[in-house]
Amino acid sequence: TRIAEIFDPIVSTLETAHGAGILHRDLKPANIFLLESGDVRLLDFGMARLKNAAPLTAAGTIMGSPSFMAPEAWRGLSDLVDQRADVYSLGVILFRVLAGDLPFGGDTLKEKFVSTTTSRRPSLRKLRPDLPRDVDEWVELALALDREQRFANVRALWSAFLRAVRVAPPRRGPKPSIWAAAKDAV
Repeated sequence: TRIAEIFDPIVSTLETAHGAGILHRDLKPANIFLLESGDVRLLDFGMARLKNAAPLTAAGTIMGSPSFMAPEAWRGLSDLVDQRADVYSLGVILFRVLAGDLPFGGDTLKEKFVSTTTSRRPSLRKLRPDLPRDVDEWVELALALDREQRFANVRALWSAFLRAVRVAPPRRGPKPSIWAAAKDAV
């Protein structure tokens, strides 16, 4: 299906970046580009950080797009932000694709913060009863408050998502090079 064709390259790009020690830290729909050729690109690594690099922001600094930020990023715990923050953000994007809305809301930043960092994880089946029951278990793991309870990496998140919504994975081509993707973006 189309969702698999669009997101599999995004997952592969993130997997490659994470393997190189690079965290995106600002995943959101506006950074996913569908090209006329049908190819998909993940762009805007402007907030990216090397996993082993010292944070450039002071503890307590919040960076990212509020609707897609992981709870630990919301709390300004930069030393706890790892690939699971990107896992969380991708989970929010996939939730939005299926639900047509974000999992957590609020009219103000404070309301979004409280909702994201304390609220019960939402039921996707409540919004889309046509989806298989497994989808809510996926939401619990994808959007877990505690990063230790979240999927460990984007491939695990993606594979579980495909199983939960009963979509066959697309045939995968060669693994993308993060540098080739960056060159294409210029």
